[in-house]
Amino acid sequence: MESERLIQLSAEVTNNYLLPLIYKKLPEIKDKVCILLTSSPAYGTADKFSDLDLFIIFEKQKDYIRYKEKLENLIKSKPLPNVYKSNIKLDKGIRFEFESLQRSDISKIYYHSSNKLYWVLQTDWLLYWFLNSKIIYDPNNIRKKLYERAKFYPEEILTYKINAALLRIEKYKKLINGFSQTKSNIYGYLTLDILFRMFNQILNIVYWKCKSYSPHPKWKYYLLSKHTQNQAYIQLIQDINSVILQYPSLMKAPRRLLQKINTITSHLHSSVKYTSDVRTKLDVKTLKELAFLCKLKNKDYSEVLLIKDMFINMEKFKLIELAINTKEFKIYLPDELGIHYLQNKNYNYDIAMRIHDKLRWIILNSNFKKSIPKYVLNESNSIVRKRMCYLNFVLWRKIRVIEKAIKRGQIFNKYWYSTQVLTHFVELLSRVNEKFIVPEEFLTIEFIKSIDFVDVIQWYRNKNFWSILKRYPEIFIEWCWEALTQIQKELQKKGLITRECIDNPLKIQFDIEYWKYENLFI
Repeated sequence: MESERLIQLSAEVTNNYLLPLIYKKLPEIKDKVCILLTSSPAYGTADKFSDLDLFIIFEKQKDYIRYKEKLENLIKSKPLPNVYKSNIKLDKGIRFEFESLQRSDISKIYYHSSNKLYWVLQTDWLLYWFLNSKIIYDPNNIRKKLYERAKFYPEEILTYKINAALLRIEKYKKLINGFSQTKSNIYGYLTLDILFRMFNQILNIVYWKCKSYSPHPKWKYYLLSKHTQNQAYIQLIQDINSVILQYPSLMKAPRRLLQKINTITSHLHSSVKYTSDVRTKLDVKTLKELAFLCKLKNKDYSEVLLIKDMFINMEKFKLIELAINTKEFKIYLPDELGIHYLQNKNYNYDIAMRIHDKLRWIILNSNFKKSIPKYVLNESNSIVRKRMCYLNFVLWRKIRVIEKAIKRGQIFNKYWYSTQVLTHFVELLSRVNEKFIVPEEFLTIEFIKSIDFVDVIQWYRNKNFWSILKRYPEIFIEWCWEALTQIQKELQKKGLITRECIDNPLKIQFDIEYWKYENLFI
């Protein structure tokens, strides 16, 4: 009911307020844009905590550059009539968002849908977001054209993505098994973090097998029932839910946790019919030809292989799978940390954000450093400041997601986003201390201590982290806001963020283009 009301309200606001303004003052753009309603109202899940965002999307970037500010000022000059404001009982009221296909990060598929590399690099949820929106106004059929060109992945790309996700799941299983054998008191948090990364990949695969792109992570678990009634997939979700609810007791019995994980992955392989007639053996020479080889300095760890080949056939997939399950190598897939972008010569903010700082840590601490341009590790001041604004915004945004998850009773999101927030805190604290966040395999309490001035370490070391989130989530939320405030003061003192970033995060969200990067590495 609430979704229907908001869809109707969006149509009335568009037809009675927005379009008359455009026709009268900016008629030249009337065929250059589409107006879409997105997120919970479009998905049929709106509630009293929902936002109402109307996206005005320019088909061409040149039109966005030319007209965006004029349209924005025009809307500001004539505020929304009170008759509509009184009907909007929502978190942030109604907002008009101005975008282009290029800024929405879907223009490459829109204009070059036959390019395999663009398909592999495409952010999944952005296509779901666009294609599952409600059309309020679209005279030039922009969304229809995207649907015709990019309804779903080409079969070859789909096979690659499913296999890549399965490899990451294998890697996560190995990591959790390793954590269970260590006495480190950060095992509890790291296991939880990796578990949700694994669940994320499982959910992706299920959506893809249902011939759907996967939605934004905060909707991924909750929208699946709209896409499938397949009992095998439903059983997978029930298995995941069981692990989440039983996690505190499973933590005390690592073998049971590993058994649960093996059951889930076994069901996954059965449900997606993952079989291959390809038989291979561990050919180290071929494996190293697929990757950048890194030998970490002053570490007793095995070699790190950064897989660089974006188009891997089944034989190579099986080779990588074998390598993942050995002690000889630490392996990262091409889309896992942004390895592909190391080969990009046009380094800018966009490329910088698509390379994870964990990858920079590996480069900095290995013999591979000599092969990488200096600007990958020593970025310009403008990129660093923009990155700090981004991290500040994403923390602010994801803490709010946790708050909403608590209000909505969304257990999955409450725990998942809590782990994301802690990881972002360590990422930001590392940057404040002119370091890079350490990959999970190599993370130590000593590293966290070296960067910590907000007591983030308490959550990494606390064996009752899960129980606190379950019973007293307000304690964690309160700490998050206090920690963010402390870090903001330090960033402002160093001239890395402005007061506006702190006081009005929403105002700078379109400058940092956060939607392109916030979910790349979860």
